[in-house]
Amino acid sequence: MRTRALLATLVALLAITGPSVLLIVVAASVDEGARVTVLIAAALWPILMATVVLGAGLTLRATLRSERRTAAVAAMLQQHSAAMKQQSLAMTKHEDARAAFESALKRDAREFVATAANLRVRLDAQEVHLAKIRERLGNGTNSAAAQIRQAVLRDTAAFSTLHTMLDVAASSVPTTGWEALPSTLLAIVERVKALPPGSVFLETGSGLSTVWAGLAAQTGTGIRVIALEHSERWEQQTRRALELNGLADVVELRLAPLRTEASLGDVLWYSSDGWDDLGAIDLAFIDGPPGASGPNARRPAIDFLRTRVKPGSVIMVDDANRAEEKGIVDELVSMGLGGLGVRVIEERERLAVLEVFDPADQRDAP
Repeated sequence: MRTRALLATLVALLAITGPSVLLIVVAASVDEGARVTVLIAAALWPILMATVVLGAGLTLRATLRSERRTAAVAAMLQQHSAAMKQQSLAMTKHEDARAAFESALKRDAREFVATAANLRVRLDAQEVHLAKIRERLGNGTNSAAAQIRQAVLRDTAAFSTLHTMLDVAASSVPTTGWEALPSTLLAIVERVKALPPGSVFLETGSGLSTVWAGLAAQTGTGIRVIALEHSERWEQQTRRALELNGLADVVELRLAPLRTEASLGDVLWYSSDGWDDLGAIDLAFIDGPPGASGPNARRPAIDFLRTRVKPGSVIMVDDANRAEEKGIVDELVSMGLGGLGVRVIEERERLAVLEVFDPADQRDAP
């Protein structure tokens, strides 16, 4: 940068002084009259050129200053334009955010209104439900209190009848919390006592019903009472109750763990070791296996009984108010057993009593 400035200065000096020197040289070779003119020109030339250079320099400086100002103004305008653009973008984003917020607010408001309406409907339904509960808990004939009183009366009457029929002390037949309803126990005792000598009563599962069946069999002659139990712990508990009532030699309590039985179509049922010696069954009480052992746990009873019943056999299905047991009853009635028909002859609370008959025998026709 300095070299270029130095060269520019030298060029300017040469432009100013060069012609003056040349004129002085020329003045030496001319006559005296012309010499004066030449010398005057040599003296004026530097002044003229200095004036020209100074003017050009001032003009150039002014031009440069103007260009710098113009550039500064342009830069300032560009910065202002960029700032305006950024501000515009910010405002656009702000407007978008505002529009999104307003849209979300409107949506939330609609959802709130819908939720409030649904809540109102649910509250109204709850009010109706609570009114029904209050009605049921009242003193009407269909109230829960009335139903409880009726259930207590039924259970008390059934137990009273049981102890009257068999003359048994109440303390000799302990309850377990899992026993059948008193009305079901009464139905078992009634059916067992009505069996002819040599009949077979089979129960799947064991417990209080086994004890009452054994007590009823004592009044008959040669009635076999057989109970299949899969749980070793429960089998021991039932056996203690049988011994307490002197029934160890009356009831055949057989431990038969649940296994997959190929003879019944590879289904889970009591081990065949507990029942492969059985022939015809006169009275069956289906109260096991427990539902917790699997879905349709008692469904294999249909195939189990298919070849072990005869016309006149009675099948009692406990818990017939449940869907799975109700399905067993419906299938027995609709499909029959081994060519024999099956019909419902009694329903007692949770118990369904079915009778096997020969469809060809007109006397047994429904």
